[in-house]
Amino acid sequence: MAFQIAEAMKTEEQKKTEKDNKVINEPVRPIVPLQTCFEQIFAQEAIDDWYSPAIKQKSVCLKDKRFVSFPKYLILQMGRFTYENGGSKKIEAFIDVPDDLDLEAYRASPKDSNEKVLEAEEPLLVPDESVVSGLMGMGFGKNRAERAWFHTQGKGTEAAMDWVFSHMDDPDIDSPFVIPSTKKQSTSTSSASQYESTAEMMMGMGLGFSRAWTLEALNNCGGDPDRAVDWMFSHEEPQGAVQQQPQSTEISSEKKEGNTSSQYTLFAFITHMGTSLQAGHYVAHIKHGNQWVIYNDAKVCESQDPPKKMAYIYIYRRV
Repeated sequence: MAFQIAEAMKTEEQKKTEKDNKVINEPVRPIVPLQTCFEQIFAQEAIDDWYSPAIKQKSVCLKDKRFVSFPKYLILQMGRFTYENGGSKKIEAFIDVPDDLDLEAYRASPKDSNEKVLEAEEPLLVPDESVVSGLMGMGFGKNRAERAWFHTQGKGTEAAMDWVFSHMDDPDIDSPFVIPSTKKQSTSTSSASQYESTAEMMMGMGLGFSRAWTLEALNNCGGDPDRAVDWMFSHEEPQGAVQQQPQSTEISSEKKEGNTSSQYTLFAFITHMGTSLQAGHYVAHIKHGNQWVIYNDAKVCESQDPPKKMAYIYIYRRV
């Protein structure tokens, strides 16, 4: 602020003299400690108008974010870009980044003996009559209309109609429609055979989930593969399930370690050279031993003074 005030108070004569003498003033940038960024991210957050299953009404929820386990690689993306006056703008600030990082303060505490885990209540879904009646007015049956509404919730009649046209050949398109439960349930024999072909297609995608878990996801999502994929990634597969693809030794050892270490060391960062999202160039620095190496397109060489404080993305490795 002092720099900006001093610049604003310069007379036209002073500005002309500096221009004639080709005086270049180094830009003054704020210095933001990385620790300050962590404190902001992990600060307690109050969520208003939150429905509590415990008191059966809306209240205020206090939310804390913590690490249950620490990842092998920690990737930090700095918020260097913002939008101003209808366009993107780069925030020019130096980041005070340590080579070594300890995140022990942000480890999740074990559940207290007095604490009780609340089970989320299953929301009651009611078909949107405007969408259902609109489709039925076009000549579609009620089962098709309600099934289309369910798979396109919130997108309106046109999206539901598109869904019907793209699922005309589904074997269950006209079967009695029951809104699927979001609660975990075992896959029945009938649903298993019903979604067998869809499960085969999904298994071929190489997602790494077992056949039983894929069928259960399809059963919970009415046979919609897109919703089933989202469902599988948002739910934890039971222990002991057979994976389609074997995990590597590295991942297995990770699980054995329990990700207990909270210590990290910086080994790479990416810098954006430019003033906005629409323009610029990206340069990477990677540490080899004790030496930083710059990767600038085809140019690869030692970096004597790596610009860590100007990076856009930092990559730490767990020690």
